[in-house]
Amino acid sequence: MEGVVDFDLASEEIVVGLTMPQAPAEARILKLIVRMMQTGRLNAQRLGWLARQQRSEFTLHWLVQKIPEPERVPSLHPILERFREPPRGYYPLSFQYDAQRLIRPFPFG
Repeated sequence: MEGVVDFDLASEEIVVGLTMPQAPAEARILKLIVRMMQTGRLNAQRLGWLARQQRSEFTLHWLVQKIPEPERVPSLHPILERFREPPRGYYPLSFQYDAQRLIRPFPFG
């Protein structure tokens, strides 16, 4: 058998895996991560712990700072609070993307 599939992979682990330093910073992936954070299904404490352990806290801090105000839904607030302060040794990512494009237009009312 070539590898074992871990069916218990949590959403926090997926987010951290996609934001690790060696992962490519692609706009579509970052938008997916924002949508995952907006669902309210992520545990901010666990996400913070895993991010620190896997060194993805720089990316997550940077990303939550880029989320425009209309997209900061109540379910996102624990994650915004957890990544409010920059981690030690923080340096901003170099990424050219208009944060306003993260805003999702609502088709209903």
